[in-house]
Amino acid sequence: MAGAVHVEGLRELDLAFGRIAKDVRREMRIELKAAAEPVRTRAETFAVAEIHNIGERWSRMRVGVTPGLVYVAPKARNRGGSPRPNLGPLLLHAMEDALDASEPEVLVGFEVMIDRLTSEF
Repeated sequence: MAGAVHVEGLRELDLAFGRIAKDVRREMRIELKAAAEPVRTRAETFAVAEIHNIGERWSRMRVGVTPGLVYVAPKARNRGGSPRPNLGPLLLHAMEDALDASEPEVLVGFEVMIDRLTSEF
């Protein structure tokens, strides 16, 4: 997948922590969101800087966490036809640029999360 930081075994790690305690799993989700925060803020900045006449609605981003994935996506959702069909690829490009620029911070955040969670056991 282009523009992705791939963490081998994230799903297995999530399941292992889930077997230990639900509060540890909840803590892991919070830490994963925090690790992705630099990508979210840069994606918002890049969207405004790179996409002409984007507006506040489509420039705002959110972070999501699933058992095997942490993602950044626009907060807004398209309801119906779009008067701007090229907006999706433009937003994706801004998010990929944000990930590339934030990769060192994301990796450090992930390592800190693993160290902190494993030191509690």
